[in-house]
Amino acid sequence: MIVSFFIIFPLLCIAAWWYIKLALKEKHLLYDTLIMLAAILSCIAVIYYFYNVSIQGPDRAWWPVLAAFGCLSVFPVVLGVGGIFRLFIFRKLKN
Repeated sequence: MIVSFFIIFPLLCIAAWWYIKLALKEKHLLYDTLIMLAAILSCIAVIYYFYNVSIQGPDRAWWPVLAAFGCLSVFPVVLGVGGIFRLFIFRKLKN
C-alpha cells in the first residue's frame, strides 16, 4: 500500500502541475471551476462506490483505504482529460 501511494501521489501532483502549467494565457475561470468540480464529484462517486461495494463484505474495514487510492487515481485522470479538452476547445475558438 505504501509503495502504491508513492507511485500514485506523484502522478496526482504531476497532473495538477500539468493542468496549471499548460493553461492558456487567457483565464477561463468558469471552465477550470467546472473541471475541478467534476474531479471532486468523481472522487465523491468513487468513495460512494467503494463504500457500497465493501461495506457488506469481509474487507469492510478497508473501504476508506480503497476509496483514497481510487480518488488518487481518478483525480489526475479528470484533470488530464479536462486539460486536453481545454487545449483543443479554446485554441479552436481563438483561431
